[in-house]
Amino acid sequence: MITFNTSSLYKPFVVPILCRDLVLAGFTAPANYQWKIRNKEALLYTTVFDADDYYKESIAHLDYINPPDHIYPAYTIMDVEEPLKDYMITCSAAGEYEISMHSMYNIESYKAPRMPDAIALLLLGAIRKGIVNQKFLLTNEERNFKH
Repeated sequence: MITFNTSSLYKPFVVPILCRDLVLAGFTAPANYQWKIRNKEALLYTTVFDADDYYKESIAHLDYINPPDHIYPAYTIMDVEEPLKDYMITCSAAGEYEISMHSMYNIESYKAPRMPDAIALLLLGAIRKGIVNQKFLLTNEERNFKH
């Protein structure tokens, strides 16, 4: 089990396990953030706001001394909703999000306690059904080359 901080800073991000599943499914959207997993703890990293590469160098030194076990892109709500067709999302009184698409797509609805995770689950379902625009996915040749 991978743990991560649940503070408000992390609210717009998909959990690391679902980010991994999206990458394995061939999702290739660029992400400005990364989940670095060390000793089953996920930490969020970015160098977007690092104009003089000060933090980039210090993170590189940390990665050299203590290499992460895994690195996954940290997708935000915007990253995972962009490839989807129109969808409907509702929130129950208990705070659980349910997301679904039109019945013509033949995709089941998904539930999750966090909105980004619900959208990511729907995206995984859409990728499996083949209704995601191909510009967001690896080709079969690219997928075979990576493994």
